[in-house]
Amino acid sequence: MELPVLTVGTSEGGWYTFPIGKHLASVRIRYIATLVLLFAVGLVNCYRAATQSITVDEAYAYQQHVDQPVLSAFTTFDAGHHILHTFGCILFVRIFGAGVVPLRLTSLIFGFLYLWVVWRLAVTLFPSSWLVLLAAVLLALNPYVFDFMSAARGYGMALALFACSILWVFRFANEISADGSATPQTLRWLAVLATLAVGANLTFAFPAVVFLAVVAVVVHRRSGSVRSILVNMAAPAAIAFCLFAAPLAAAKREDFYFGLPSWQDSLNSLYTASFDQDWPLIGFQPLLQEEVRLYLPYLLTFLGVAAMLAAGLRIGTTEPDQQSPHRLVLDISAVTLAGSILLVVSGHLFAGAVYPYPRTCLYAIFLSTLVILLAAKQLVRARQPWLGLGYAATAIMVLIAGVYALEFRTQWYGDWKFDAGTGSLMRSLSALPRRSSAIPVRLGTSWAMQSTAEFYRTIYHLDWLAPVTRDQPSCDDDYALVQLLDRGIVDALGFEVLRQDPVSGAILAKRTARSCATKPAK
Repeated sequence: MELPVLTVGTSEGGWYTFPIGKHLASVRIRYIATLVLLFAVGLVNCYRAATQSITVDEAYAYQQHVDQPVLSAFTTFDAGHHILHTFGCILFVRIFGAGVVPLRLTSLIFGFLYLWVVWRLAVTLFPSSWLVLLAAVLLALNPYVFDFMSAARGYGMALALFACSILWVFRFANEISADGSATPQTLRWLAVLATLAVGANLTFAFPAVVFLAVVAVVVHRRSGSVRSILVNMAAPAAIAFCLFAAPLAAAKREDFYFGLPSWQDSLNSLYTASFDQDWPLIGFQPLLQEEVRLYLPYLLTFLGVAAMLAAGLRIGTTEPDQQSPHRLVLDISAVTLAGSILLVVSGHLFAGAVYPYPRTCLYAIFLSTLVILLAAKQLVRARQPWLGLGYAATAIMVLIAGVYALEFRTQWYGDWKFDAGTGSLMRSLSALPRRSSAIPVRLGTSWAMQSTAEFYRTIYHLDWLAPVTRDQPSCDDDYALVQLLDRGIVDALGFEVLRQDPVSGAILAKRTARSCATKPAK
C-alpha cells in the first residue's frame, strides 16, 4: 500500500507537503514530543494486553468463534462475531496457541495502526503549533478508545480502519481543491478501508455508508462522472465486502440485540464511558470529581454549538481560504457524524432497533473529536467574534485532555472491571492443594464470570477442575469465584474467603467443614 502524502497548513495559511520520512534532526520538538507520547501509549497498550485479565466478552468470543473448526467462522454469525477480527484471532491462536496475548494480538496490531493515524492527523491539523500534542491526546487517550486498542474485540480494529479512511480524506480534499478531481487510487483506498471497517465490526456500517455516500456526492459535483464512482468506489467496496459476506448470510434479526431502549440512556452511557470514570492517577477525589460532573456537560454542549457554527461559518465570512482542504474535511466529517446519528434514530423509529451502547458507537467518539478539532481550527482562523469562540473551544479541549489523563488506567477495562482480577484468582486456584481422588474439583462462579473462568481453566490446563458452568455457586461446589455484587452468596454458603482482588473486588472462596450448615434460601 502506498501511504498518502499529506498536504498540511502552515501558520501563514499556505500549504506544504509534510514528508513522514523526514530526517529526525529536522523535525520540530513538538513532533518529537507527540511521537514520544504516542509511542509510550503504544508500549502501555502492549503492557495492558499482556497483564490485564481476559474479560467475559473476549472469553465468550474465543469459545464460540475462535476455539471452533475454522469453517464455522464462515458459516455462523451472532453479535459477538466481529468477522475480520475473529479471522485475525483464529490466525494468531493457531500460530502461537491459546493464550491472552495471541487472542489480543489482532487488536494490538490495529491499535498501533490507530496511533499512527492519530500522529498523521495531529501533524496535519496543527503542523506549526503545540496543539498537535493536544490533538494526539484527545484522539488517543479517551479511556474508552484506549480500552479497545488491546481488548480482543473488533471495535478497535474497525476504528483503526475507519480512521485510515478519514486520513485518506485529507488527500482527497487536497486533490479536489487543487485539481477539481480525485485520483482513482485515493477513491479506491477510501472505499476499501471504510468497507473493511464494517467487516471488523458491523456497528461501523452506518458511518461507512454515510461517509462513502458523501464522498461520492462530492466527486459527482466536481467531476460529474458516475462511472468514476462506480469503478473507483462501488466496485472496490463490493470486492472488500466479499471478504466478510459469508457469515452475514447466517445473520438473523435477533442476532442484533445489544443496545439501550432510549437515546437518553445511550447518550448518558457514552458520556459516562468517556468522562465519568475513576481517576487512578490521583485516587478518589470526590469534591473535584463532583465539580467536573457538574460543569463538564455544559462545556461539552458549548463545544457542540461551536462545531455547528464552524460548519456554517462560510455563510458569514469572506475569507479566501474558506474552501480549503480542511474546510472540505470538516464538512465531510460533520455530515458523516450527523448522518450516522440520523440512521440510528431512524432505525429505532421505523425498525425497532435499539440505541447503541458506547462500544457500538465508538465511531461517534472519534468523529466528534475530529469535528471539534477541525471546527476549532476553522474558528481561530476567522474574524471576531468567531476567533474568541475558537480560543474558548481550545481551552475546553485542554480541560478534556486533562480529564483523559486523570482517567488513564492500566489495570482494568471500563466495561469489565469486575473481571480485572479473574486471571490472577484463577492462578491462585491452580496453586491450591487438591484432592488425590479422580473426582473433579467443582468451581461455582457468578454468571458473568463463567466464560472467563472456563477460558483460564483451558489455557492453564486445569484438567482436575470440572468444566465451569453458569450455575450459581452452591454447597456442591468445592470453590466459589464471584464478583463483588455476589458476595452475599459466599457469605450465605459459609465459604471461607481465600483471596479478594483489590481492583475488582472479586472473591475466591472455598468450602470448609463448617460451610453449608444452613443452606441459603432460594
